[in-house]
Amino acid sequence: MTAPTRAKPRAASRRRPPAATLTVEPIAGSPDMRVLTIDCDHGTTTATIVDARNGTTIPDPFAARIAVAKHFEAERCACTADLRRRYGVTA
Repeated sequence: MTAPTRAKPRAASRRRPPAATLTVEPIAGSPDMRVLTIDCDHGTTTATIVDARNGTTIPDPFAARIAVAKHFEAERCACTADLRRRYGVTA
């Protein structure tokens, strides 16, 4: 006679934190200004980027790194994990 088989205990499922969103919006009437907003369940962080009048610009990927780092520093949440990985922020 064989012993009854027991169901294997289920490993605790790891819930992914909700992902933060990044939006980039130009400021109306100012082609050299834009606002980056990172939003998650824990808070909202904005970064206003103003390009120099001499033509020097901050590329959106670099501006996104600034905003992601700012949000992570303020909120310390894991929601920005995907954005930190995408933009190379090692916070």
